[in-house]
Amino acid sequence: MASKEELEAMGIKKFQCKECCRDITESEYKTYKGYCKNCYGKRKNIERRKEIYNNENNESENIEEFEDNGKNTVASIIKGIAVISAIAGVIVGLVSIDALNSGVMAVVIIIASIISAVFSYALGEIIQLLEDIKNK
Repeated sequence: MASKEELEAMGIKKFQCKECCRDITESEYKTYKGYCKNCYGKRKNIERRKEIYNNENNESENIEEFEDNGKNTVASIIKGIAVISAIAGVIVGLVSIDALNSGVMAVVIIIASIISAVFSYALGEIIQLLEDIKNK
């Protein structure tokens, strides 16, 4: 085998792989970014596996964020029921003015439904706040 000086005299530069220090040609050095063909393949495989691993972790984090978007479904349902019961109570109160011929009873129905709806909504809000505290 020719020495390094002899190869340089012939115009052939001698390069070594960054990983295994094996002698490689200049074209192989440039093509594989300083690595021999074997080391470059191993390195690309490792980088590909790291990328797949990182993507899987990012996707699982995104799925967790998507599933837990800060809204508690139970709290949302209770709040919705509270709003619906308030609206229904006001409607029943207004309809009962004619049916009962008593404006006082209609006002009592409206006020009672609104107060119960406010307490139901507050319960939903308490559940949401407890869930937020638990997540922090």
